[in-house]
Amino acid sequence: MKKTIVLTLFFLVIVSQAVAQTTERTATPTATQTTTQGIGHEKMGVERMKLEDLRQTFEAKRQELLKKENQLREEFKARRDAFKVKLAALKDTRKQLITERVDKNLSDVNKRRTDFFNQVLEKLNAILGRIQSKAAELKAAGKNTSAVDSAVTNASSAISTAQTAVSNQAAKDYVVTITTDQGLKGAVETAFKQLQADFAVTRKTVETARDAVKNAFVELRKLTNPEKSATESSLPAK
Repeated sequence: MKKTIVLTLFFLVIVSQAVAQTTERTATPTATQTTTQGIGHEKMGVERMKLEDLRQTFEAKRQELLKKENQLREEFKARRDAFKVKLAALKDTRKQLITERVDKNLSDVNKRRTDFFNQVLEKLNAILGRIQSKAAELKAAGKNTSAVDSAVTNASSAISTAQTAVSNQAAKDYVVTITTDQGLKGAVETAFKQLQADFAVTRKTVETARDAVKNAFVELRKLTNPEKSATESSLPAK
């Protein structure tokens, strides 16, 4: 888990800096480029509208998923209430305290991890927007950006899929199923294993989104800096 977090943060920093450098290098156009960009000004305006649409779509998706999260939490409420009743009925006070602590820890771990991945997805979406914006400039200047455009579309879809997965994961409640005092240890282990298994699936969707954004960035670099595109392709994916 720690290795995944480090590599994900490394990727976000590298790509964000590289996109910024790409924009700086092309910020001062030549006379020919200025003429070409003037002709393509209207086209750039359309692409910038698409960029804003990308941001708004991400935000709308997030708000929609937040509503579904709340609905799912309501569905888990009955299980949570039953857990509290059975917890209070345990005869062994020590086991009662340990079980309560473990139960809270499971919820805290799930929240920390899903919060982190939500932050990663927000950053990935921001980077993707900058890639799309730069591609729009290149298209207006007469470059063939079909490969970049296709990669951006795929990345946007991957981010949306990851958003749904993270939201569903965030809404889950890992309640320890209490039957008897003797069965507590097995119940706790079962809840923990379920959390790990579910989170592995969720993490995979975020990694897929990260790799899709990386691919869009690599396609952009092929147009702006072919010499370094091979180097960018070698950035760690996992």
